[in-house]
Amino acid sequence: MLLRINMNGPNAVAANQFGIELTIEQLAAQLPEHVELRELLAKLERTLIERAISTSGGVHAEAARRLGLSRSDLGYRVGKYST
Repeated sequence: MLLRINMNGPNAVAANQFGIELTIEQLAAQLPEHVELRELLAKLERTLIERAISTSGGVHAEAARRLGLSRSDLGYRVGKYST
C-alpha cells in the first residue's frame, strides 16, 4: 500500500493511492501487537529516504528539504543504510 503522510497538526493522516485516509492511530492499529519498533522505524526511514531521493531526481539537497532534514543529516542516514 503506497502512503502519503501528512504530519501537520493534531490530525495527522496517511492516505493511500486510492485516497483512503487513516489517522496515525488507525495506521498503528493495523500493525501487529508485537513489533520490533527499531526495525520498523528503520525500514520506514529507509523507504522514505529512498523515495525522496528518487522523486527529487537524485538531488540530495532537495530530498533533504522534502524530508525536513539538513543535507548533512540526510548524508549520514544514507550512509547508515548503504552498508
